[in-house]
Amino acid sequence: MRDGEIPDAAWAVMGPLLPPAGRARGRWRDHHQVLEGIVFKFRTGLPWRDLPERFGPWQTVHGRFARWTADGAFDRLLTAVQTRAEVDWLVTIDSTIVRAHQHADAKGLEERGLGRSRGGLTSRTHLACDGQGRPLAFLVSAGNRKPRPGGRGQVGLPRLSRPGPGRGTCHS
Repeated sequence: MRDGEIPDAAWAVMGPLLPPAGRARGRWRDHHQVLEGIVFKFRTGLPWRDLPERFGPWQTVHGRFARWTADGAFDRLLTAVQTRAEVDWLVTIDSTIVRAHQHADAKGLEERGLGRSRGGLTSRTHLACDGQGRPLAFLVSAGNRKPRPGGRGQVGLPRLSRPGPGRGTCHS
């Protein structure tokens, strides 16, 4: 196994959560190989065009990444991994405001996470972490909206079920 490859035990969990292979005819690149290409790209920071050939054509890897992002496959993978992980259930939430460029798109501000305030166009980023500082959820909202006290409804914490006894579900 090469450094950074997805182990077979992890693939056994992730494989069924990905969408089924497409195309009725022609060859369909293996999901495992493509997912390793996506992980390699983000681990190294390489441009898509510079992916090594062992992951297949870069257009295939990029196209599958875009498709899986749009249909929520990565959200399902993250939830599955978090459910099986040893999560310290002391959840902390922090947020900060980030200014957007003056030429940021002015149409549909709220749905794009932009808000207009006295400081111009701003976004508010929220991050929920477990007790060990590992990220659980990330959300971008309009900067002109105030977070609710405690932030629980604002941040959109993931729905996680902890195996075993006790309270292990975090609701948004």
